[in-house]
Amino acid sequence: MCTSSEDYQEWRLDLEDERRREEELRADAAEVKRDAALRAQGMEPMPPRRAPGVPTADVIATGAVRCLAVPRDLLRQAVEAEPVLGWELLEVLGERLRDD
Repeated sequence: MCTSSEDYQEWRLDLEDERRREEELRADAAEVKRDAALRAQGMEPMPPRRAPGVPTADVIATGAVRCLAVPRDLLRQAVEAEPVLGWELLEVLGERLRDD
């Protein structure tokens, strides 16, 4: 059984992880905006530089993968335009939470 001190420490670590992920998402969204601005001017953006040893995903691909970062505002607009999308996202997230 966990003591309240252990629960608090686990909560703090989870909170720090969540804040780190949010910062990464903000940085990714800013990068997407910069890339779009460059492309609008007919230029191709440089590939992102990541710090060595810093993971950029929580998965390991066994084959070729393409990822898409969707800024929060665009996701919100898409869900407002297509409410079914919002429900589908909730179902997927709910399943993932149950699996953990």
